[in-house]
Amino acid sequence: MDCERCRERLSEYEARELAPAENEAVRRHLDGCEACRRRREELARLMEAVDTLPEEEPAETVSFAVRREVDRLLAPGLAAAPEIMTLEEVARYLRVSVEAMEEELADLPAFEVAGELRFRKDRVAEWIRRREDDHVREMASAEIGAMRQEKRP
Repeated sequence: MDCERCRERLSEYEARELAPAENEAVRRHLDGCEACRRRREELARLMEAVDTLPEEEPAETVSFAVRREVDRLLAPGLAAAPEIMTLEEVARYLRVSVEAMEEELADLPAFEVAGELRFRKDRVAEWIRRREDDHVREMASAEIGAMRQEKRP
């Protein structure tokens, strides 16, 4: 493996996302290349610095515009969903059982009308995004923690 290919793969290597053979090729290259080892160390420092950045939210109008476009491109089913949904419609949209959705009720944004729960489409989309963001943060935190453990003697 040459330096250019190694550098292209460093972030995946650090995140343990490479196939075993490619992971081994990067490891062997790093064993013999001081410049690429330094680049890996720089990447690790950068990842640590990014981890310390405060989380900031964009303006709500920007968020809604971006979300509408993402929904249009990636979630056409949501675009076709009614603005106000029943629990059954939310479950159908998420492709899970109503029983599974009932277990999420404490966390799912809802309101009551005439004694029945209803869910705004945009709030459900936001709930999904928050869960995605939380999942990504948890995975990144676990990977960074594993990297830190690996560096300790």
